[in-house]
Amino acid sequence: MAAFAVVVSVWGSIASDAPVQAAEHPRGLVYRCRLVATDRGDEITLSFRLRTNEPHGRWRIRMFHERERIVHKGRRTDADGDLRVSRIVADEPRRHDVIGRARHLVTGAVCEVRSRV
Repeated sequence: MAAFAVVVSVWGSIASDAPVQAAEHPRGLVYRCRLVATDRGDEITLSFRLRTNEPHGRWRIRMFHERERIVHKGRRTDADGDLRVSRIVADEPRRHDVIGRARHLVTGAVCEVRSRV
C-alpha cells in the first residue's frame, strides 16, 4: 500500500445560547481540532489534536475507527491550551472511517472531525 498522511482540521467558537458556532462564548472559548492519519506500512497511526485558548481546560476525548470506540478519556489541555491523543490501528485493504471528537466538560462545546482514509 502506498504511504499516505491525511490531515483534517476544524475551527470553531461557541455562542452562549445559540446553536450557531460563530459567536463568541462569554468565557471567550475558541478551539480547533485536527485529525491526522499516517500510514506506517501494516498499521495506521491516528492522532487527534485539540488547540484552545484555555490552559488546563477539561475535555472528554473520543476517537472511533470503523464505528468502534478506540479512545474514551477525560483530559486537560496543557499550559498552552493544547492536547494530543494517538492510537495505532491495523491497516486493512479497505477505506477506514475515523472520527475524533472533543467535548468541553464545562461549556459542552464540541469539536468533531470525520475522515475516510
